Amino acid sequence: QSPMVGGKAAFWIVGMVGLIMPSESFMASFSRITLPKRVGIRSLGSVRRLNGIERQYQVPHLKESQWPPLEILTSDIVENLPYRALQFYAKQISVRGNQKAAILRDEIKTYLLTVADDTEENDLEDAEDDMIMDVHDDKSSLSRNLSSIAVSQLIKESGSTISEQSLHKFFRDALRACAKTGNVDEATRCLREMEGVGLKPDEKTYNKVLAACGRSGDTFNAEKFFSEMSSRGITPTTKTYTAMIHAYSHKGEIAGAVSWAAQMEMNGGGDALSYGAIIQRLALEGEISQAKRWLGIAKRRNVSLTAYAYNGFIIDCGRRNDASGARMWMERLLSDRVVPDHYTFVATALPSARVGDYEAVLDLKETLYSSGKCKFEGGVAMDTLAYNCVLLSFKTARKIDLDLVEDVLFEMLSNDVSMDFYTIKHLRSIETTVGKPGYLARLARMKRQA
Repeated sequence: QSPMVGGKAAFWIVGMVGLIMPSESFMASFSRITLPKRVGIRSLGSVRRLNGIERQYQVPHLKESQWPPLEILTSDIVENLPYRALQFYAKQISVRGNQKAAILRDEIKTYLLTVADDTEENDLEDAEDDMIMDVHDDKSSLSRNLSSIAVSQLIKESGSTISEQSLHKFFRDALRACAKTGNVDEATRCLREMEGVGLKPDEKTYNKVLAACGRSGDTFNAEKFFSEMSSRGITPTTKTYTAMIHAYSHKGEIAGAVSWAAQMEMNGGGDALSYGAIIQRLALEGEISQAKRWLGIAKRRNVSLTAYAYNGFIIDCGRRNDASGARMWMERLLSDRVVPDHYTFVATALPSARVGDYEAVLDLKETLYSSGKCKFEGGVAMDTLAYNCVLLSFKTARKIDLDLVEDVLFEMLSNDVSMDFYTIKHLRSIETTVGKPGYLARLARMKRQA
């Protein structure tokens, strides 16, 4: 055999081996992508060998479902996140996840800077506004909010060094999530975790915990944390009393709510949220005389009440099908220069809508709205619920004016208000009554295409 032939054969064999067995550096970078990072890791910071290469792993033992919401991360935490977590959060902000870790960190930090709100007062106001209104709870986000304590574990397991200011922000945002969902157990754990890392809870911290108790109607824990707060020399604020009032209101213990409102009054009075809470709860329980008394107290203190306080009276009239009484309270709301909200219109219009008095409903609509937009500064436009109430008045009417129905439907679609199950149900019932099946559905399709 010719030596030249043997040399060529050896050359090709060496070349094929080089293709089959990549270099050590290539294998090291490839392993970072393909290795199951949460499987088979004995302990944090342990050294593993892969293809003869020692690699240091510091990967938190957390499932993706346990990772905290993006909005409550801080820059210090982001700096120590593993690559898989960076990809997870990058996807949420529409950033390509197969980029270098440094790029993903910068993108996430930039996003957090744009949404950051370091004002504790605003955070607490938002949490308690959601707690008190108690409408349209976002249960789908509950499991996401409940993962907030995972950040604390993430801090420990990733070896992060977090500044005291960042820790305060983390716990504040975590407790805010608990207040919104009414999860007292999570709020309690978060409070103890906060103490465990050497941070001292203040009145704003306790108010968030109490807000969680208020939203869930947990009077036992509300009393416990109020006593703990007082024993530490922390003075209760208006928001503290608001949470206590709401805890008893949610549980249906009106006497307890009134008792806490009286304590609030003896300690300087409350604000629109606290007075609104006691006024509406008393009105909804049919205690109209007591509700009026607290309304008078709030006015004497020159408290700028919101529609929340008046809606309780309107809803009470609606339950008794008292259309004139509901309208009277709505007019009183306007005379007191209070901006109406969604529920003001729906609660006032519902008694008339149930009996098919669409003229009264449309008259009310014209009083509060112009082409679906609120006439009062700071008010909100009509939503699906409001339009459904108008359609209900046509559905239950003895004689339907189809032209008016078309006007309302076109206005709803022109304002980009989405239709839900009840919208379609009302429209189909109207079509059946007028003997034109599918007519309004075709109009809706034509309007959307136009």
